[in-house]
Amino acid sequence: MNAFLVLTLAGLTALTNWFIVAQQWTIGDWITKPGVILGLIASLLLLPCRDHLVIWMVLGLSLSMAGDIFLLLPQRFFLPGLGAFLGAHIAYIIAFNRVPPPLNTAVILFVIATITVTSLFYLRLYQALKKGEQNKYLLPTLLYAISIAGMLVSSLSNLARPEWSLPSSLLVSCGGLSFFLSDAVLAWHRFINPIAHRNLKVRLTYHLGQICLVGGVMLQSLP
Repeated sequence: MNAFLVLTLAGLTALTNWFIVAQQWTIGDWITKPGVILGLIASLLLLPCRDHLVIWMVLGLSLSMAGDIFLLLPQRFFLPGLGAFLGAHIAYIIAFNRVPPPLNTAVILFVIATITVTSLFYLRLYQALKKGEQNKYLLPTLLYAISIAGMLVSSLSNLARPEWSLPSSLLVSCGGLSFFLSDAVLAWHRFINPIAHRNLKVRLTYHLGQICLVGGVMLQSLP
């Protein structure tokens, strides 16, 4: 089966999941949420070239699927879910950095902007955790913030890599930004202030992020 056809099917599964989340159908969510990531994994495995980039992306997606399942479980599984997604971001960082990015103005600006935004967000999160006496989350959320910042910088830096085509790098960059936004919404809702329709907003940005990341990698991996 064509890899891009499977990617399209994964996108349709995501649309189905968003409808299910909006309707709060728990059983359907259990089926379609991991199903989206499973489809993305399958689309990468169908590529004729399974190089460093594809292998580490498959690992990252596999960890993401584990994180998805943990977050569908009761509250006590939140930290294992956080750990699985931390591992996914590390896998994405490795995938995009087989060769270090060029040290130019664009990359430096990406690094400065990401560190600034992540630091300000974590400071607000730290204050909320301390106020709520949820100290057990301080270190895990700090490590997670560092990992997702690294993933975001890595995805944005592809815009400055001469070996990456513009369509591929744009897709990957949009994917990294969307994934970052998804986790920001989730953290804000859980630890700072409730957000209306949080589940749907998190799922939309999360799935769009993963689909764009995979789509960009697939375009880049074509001969």
